[in-house]
Amino acid sequence: MARALGATVYATASPQRHEFVHKLGAAVVLDHNQPGWPDRVRELTGGGASKVLAIAEPTLEGGAAAARDGAVIATPVHRAEYPGTERVRWQPYNGQPSGSGLIRLAPWFDDGSLTVEIARRYYWQDAAAAHREVETGHTRGKLVLIVDDDLAATIEV
Repeated sequence: MARALGATVYATASPQRHEFVHKLGAAVVLDHNQPGWPDRVRELTGGGASKVLAIAEPTLEGGAAAARDGAVIATPVHRAEYPGTERVRWQPYNGQPSGSGLIRLAPWFDDGSLTVEIARRYYWQDAAAAHREVETGHTRGKLVLIVDDDLAATIEV
């Protein structure tokens, strides 16, 4: 979405996921296992990213270090204190569903500029197995939980 809005996207991932993350729209993908990745982001962006999305607890420190002074960092990770608050502004969010937000995304889905990668489908009886897979933190795409065979047959993925 950031790329569709005109941003140059810098992302982090393990090396085996770099190609996938480029496919999702990142211009530059850095190895988050390398300790100097925040410095590299600051170097490549001329002082740091102005907007950061830090989606997991282990990325908060690096995200703050990669951000320029005055940057906004959005995160679904809720904690009492965030790193770097003397120079960046943290914006926690809760991921509440929004029908109007989905409607604004519809044209991007229609023209193919935004897609959803489906990693695997599970039947509702296997919901616990799906949850365990998500907890590994190593899924590549979304997991689909099928609750209605007839409805699932009508959806193309």
